Amino acid sequence: AIMAGHIMQPAYARHFNPQIPDQDIMPATLSPELIQGLLREMLGFNGMVLTDASHMVGLTCRMKRSDVLPAAIAAGVDMFLFFNEMDEDFESMKQGYLDGRITEERLSDALHRILALKAHMGLHKKAPAQQMPPRAQVHEIIGCKEHLDMQKEISDKSITLVKYKDPEVLPLTPERYKRIMIVYVKGLEAPGLGAIFGKNKVSPAEKLKEKLAAKGFDVFLYESPIAKLMKEMEAGGKPDLNVYFAGKTAISEFVEKQDLIITLVDIAGGFQPVARPAFGMTKGGGEIPWYVHELPVIVIGTKQPFVLADIPQARTYINTYDVLDSTFDALVEKLMTGAEAFTGCDPVDAYCGMW
Repeated sequence: AIMAGHIMQPAYARHFNPQIPDQDIMPATLSPELIQGLLREMLGFNGMVLTDASHMVGLTCRMKRSDVLPAAIAAGVDMFLFFNEMDEDFESMKQGYLDGRITEERLSDALHRILALKAHMGLHKKAPAQQMPPRAQVHEIIGCKEHLDMQKEISDKSITLVKYKDPEVLPLTPERYKRIMIVYVKGLEAPGLGAIFGKNKVSPAEKLKEKLAAKGFDVFLYESPIAKLMKEMEAGGKPDLNVYFAGKTAISEFVEKQDLIITLVDIAGGFQPVARPAFGMTKGGGEIPWYVHELPVIVIGTKQPFVLADIPQARTYINTYDVLDSTFDALVEKLMTGAEAFTGCDPVDAYCGMW
């Protein structure tokens, strides 16, 4: 089976239907050009096609839900991910069949693929439900030494030194850079599953701090003037706002406080509407690395590899792709070894098409 995303591919749509007007170019889930033309004919895929979540705005913004359901089936989709309300959605599908939007041939085609996949998986055999193995038994398999060794190897080989304009920055040693400030930059966040799953976990900045401290560095996390202001106000204090919004730290004083700065950018993944870093509003604060020519600065992107689009001034930029312990262990080892330790190749255009 293949899950079709609610994404438009205008060039492919026009390839299979040169006369198609702009307003008729649909997301793949509603596009016969992409499902039938590209996926079925050009790529020769004959399995089941499943929608991505049927509530996503990439799909629902194109037409009423009662029209979306039969239109997707007519376009070549065989199965839906998530009902809204089962009886109502089923009636919309049924109406599409009764009024001819879903042909007999298309309906039969979809049902055959669904039933064939179920048969291939043996779901038509009424075997007794299997009990899950005990947790201890599961852990003997998942997370076994072979898996952990593989995880370490993946971390070691994937971390990428994308940009290295100041070759003298690496390696990091306590003798060269005893005092390291970590600036933790998060993304724009919306309440939802991403916030729920991320609760009560040690932040990547704290994790990196601990690992560097264990190697002999004096590491501290940057606290923005706004965060300090909020703490003071919550404690009942009456801070002088002019100090926070007008006062600036002398560059010489800023430079004297640390030997190197790591900007750690941790942008959440699929549950967020915008995958971009969110910087504080302070002028002269430390959130945005305005100081790349004042101090050695290493910018590290964790989950999203496209941070350079928002921090193009970064002169040393690394992608780790995740925040696992094994990855941060490998990262610290590479930082302390030098640029030659980074063997990963950039699998995407981290420069985002920019020079």
